[in-house]
Amino acid sequence: MRREIANFNGTEARRVERRKAEKFYDEGKRIWILPEKANPGSLMFEGSSPFVKTEDKRSFEKLVNEYSFYNCNKELGTYVKYFVAENDIEEVY
Repeated sequence: MRREIANFNGTEARRVERRKAEKFYDEGKRIWILPEKANPGSLMFEGSSPFVKTEDKRSFEKLVNEYSFYNCNKELGTYVKYFVAENDIEEVY
């Protein structure tokens, strides 16, 4: 996995693997999901809203499946990548 840092509405976020993203989501932390080839710095994805379990009652599996179905394609990539806010990562580690 590539080391990737993104900025979502002024929040620094680091790319993490799926297991860690699921853990953070279950703890109520903010996560961002993007298609694999999407550039998080582009205007299309820069203002992406985070997913938070307290606001979103779906399970992580269902959330990822629904996001993949509607947002992933051959052009943007067929699977997703996950981002977690830097300050949320520092609290855990």
